[in-house]
Amino acid sequence: MFNEPLIIDFTPLDQFVADNIHQLVARGRMRLGPIMLYSRLAARRMGSSHGRTLDLADVEVDVEMQGRGAFGALLDHAEQLALKNGLSVFVESIISEQVRKTLTRRGYEFMSVEGGSGWLTHAELCRRYPEAAPR
Repeated sequence: MFNEPLIIDFTPLDQFVADNIHQLVARGRMRLGPIMLYSRLAARRMGSSHGRTLDLADVEVDVEMQGRGAFGALLDHAEQLALKNGLSVFVESIISEQVRKTLTRRGYEFMSVEGGSGWLTHAELCRRYPEAAPR
């Protein structure tokens, strides 16, 4: 079972952003294969930065798919989607220490040392993915 490639259809997230990119705030709950996600488009302060965000909250990975890279794949996709649309990525209400470690390894900044929320600003996404950054 673990030899099968992880395939996640991110179309619902892509469509949510495309349909709502011009809204000040938009919210949606969606299933992305093994991932249940509550997402939001918003404007917020992230440390010393301010900007529009693609929020990932209430991320739930099906038990049988945990540990197979689904959350990392979600972050990869969300970062590229945010970059393409001039957004930052904001991950809310981080309870799992494993998720927090993943975000820390990926360079996310945090509001507090326990729980809280983490983010990557659009400027950081542009530095991280220069080949994909809007010109």
